[in-house]
Amino acid sequence: MDRIELGARPDWKEKAQDAGFSFAEMHGEPYWSEESVYAFTLEQVERDIEDPSTELHALCREAVERIVGSQELMERLAIPLEHRDLVAMSWATGDPELYGRFDLIYDGTGPAKMIEYNADTPTSLYESAAFQWQWLEDQIAAGVLPDGSDQFNGIHEALVARFAEIFDEGEHVHFTSFANAPEDYATTESMAWAAREAGLGAHYVPIDKIGLTDQGQFCDADAQVIGALFKLYPWEDMLRDDFATHIAGAHCRFLEPAWKAVVSNKGILAVLWEMFEGHPNLLPAFFAEDIEKGGPRVDRAADLLSLGTVRKPIFSREGSSITIARGAIRSPPPRITATGRIRWLCRPTMKSPTSGAIIRWSVRGSSAKNASEWGCAKTARALRRISAASSLTSFAPEIPATSIAPTAMSAKPDGAIWKIRRSAPYQSLMTRTLTLKPVLPRPKRSSAIRLTLLGAAAFGMVGCTPETVETHVFPTLEECTASATGDSGYSSRECSEAFALAEVAHAETAPRYNERALCEEQHGGECVADPGAAASGGGSIFMPLMMGYMMGSMMNNGRATMGAQPLYRNPTGGFSTASGATSLNGNRGAVSLAPSNFRAAPTATGAAPMTRASVRATGGFGAGRTGGGASFGG
Repeated sequence: MDRIELGARPDWKEKAQDAGFSFAEMHGEPYWSEESVYAFTLEQVERDIEDPSTELHALCREAVERIVGSQELMERLAIPLEHRDLVAMSWATGDPELYGRFDLIYDGTGPAKMIEYNADTPTSLYESAAFQWQWLEDQIAAGVLPDGSDQFNGIHEALVARFAEIFDEGEHVHFTSFANAPEDYATTESMAWAAREAGLGAHYVPIDKIGLTDQGQFCDADAQVIGALFKLYPWEDMLRDDFATHIAGAHCRFLEPAWKAVVSNKGILAVLWEMFEGHPNLLPAFFAEDIEKGGPRVDRAADLLSLGTVRKPIFSREGSSITIARGAIRSPPPRITATGRIRWLCRPTMKSPTSGAIIRWSVRGSSAKNASEWGCAKTARALRRISAASSLTSFAPEIPATSIAPTAMSAKPDGAIWKIRRSAPYQSLMTRTLTLKPVLPRPKRSSAIRLTLLGAAAFGMVGCTPETVETHVFPTLEECTASATGDSGYSSRECSEAFALAEVAHAETAPRYNERALCEEQHGGECVADPGAAASGGGSIFMPLMMGYMMGSMMNNGRATMGAQPLYRNPTGGFSTASGATSLNGNRGAVSLAPSNFRAAPTATGAAPMTRASVRATGGFGAGRTGGGASFGG
């Protein structure tokens, strides 16, 4: 395993922007970095990473079998008592899994060691499956890498094949995440592309817009029943949300299934060590209370524990609340959270200063060529991120039988600790490059992925080349007319025409509430009394102010017609149409949307206003989480 300085592509930032990779830089720091690469031999890839990953997944499944049959272990993993049957039944009935991501540490000589297994909501998918492949193509074309270089990266193809195994062709799948979290949306949209290539229909619904029908089934913002749901939202939160009591009877297939609540739980590391102590790909791991009690297993790991320990809560994500200690073991003071007292997991640090982190993707638990390893190292942003740019790439002919991968690692002195920096929420701006677009690579795959920026363009259609509408978004009519130039693609007359249409739609379809406070909670700002209700003596009904509008020209019976919809602030800080079916992270810019996004919401005038009870019926998942741009994946 060799580190090689290749330098970054001179235009990588422009390519990221063109691809809709809006979070390549976050919080003023680089998230994606490709200056350095790692070269691996084929033996290292297959013997040290690929085969152990397959075995580790099998061990995890053995651990699940034990955990779901033990109330004691379910308690230690903080699975809510009222939902343990749901988790156990999901395992017993063989609910299918889709994917997961191993985080391993590897120094090129000894066996790779498992840090953790994110088997529920792994992110970094878009970077792994698509953007890093474009890096390879560009470096070969530029002569930086020799012809014949390859990348051990079959993530996208594996997902397409797996979707085709789980669902029949033509079935429809909903996809959900927090609409204003760019990392999560990127993973969700990447999944939607794979589903469409498998012949499925893909429909996006923000997590907080999932509703409940009178029959107890989940539905989207258009009142369409959700029969299958890919969720970028962790089970540990989902099982504690208001809608959790409806999961068992909703007749909805979840990806990932409920039993993944056990696998993605950090507590499984302690169970694995208890079951398979001494396994070459595992590190000693214990629940904190077991460390305090001591015993033969702890004594056998004393030498490693004396070098240092890593402590993490069993629900830790993106490195949050992880502490690294050297020397004597010290238990952190207990803290109270929404899920009760934190249970801590303890394990030794790795001794080798030359070790790097490896992310290993697993689709259906397989380590054959339907999954990808990508070599990488710790980033200054987040330990779990490792390297957004990294992949294993066979490098020939100058370096036969090796592999190469970009990395986000910068040199650190021995013993330095990487700290997570997630203090500020990420606020991205809308750009003009927002639609998934095929980027054709070499014969490896039929298409790569280009992201929309928090719109709905990728969803709701079957097929890879859906009709889209170039949509322009403005906060005011004045801003639209001021930007209407010869090359803008729209005229000042069209700005006025669309604004007038949006105003009419606003008067007819804007959400109505029976309380001003409730309206302001749902729309993050000032609400006003409905003038129509006041004029008709309908009492106090409140509606949000229109905070912008979107417009686009589309074909209707062979004629171009103008479409427009008003936009309102939503609870997560973004902007949505009246129905909530379309969510954007800004109210200025351009985005390619499906024509269905211009479908008018149901008329609200004369209808009963929403109450706290009815609003609750469409926010039972994620209502306690604001999104704020932070990732809820891991």
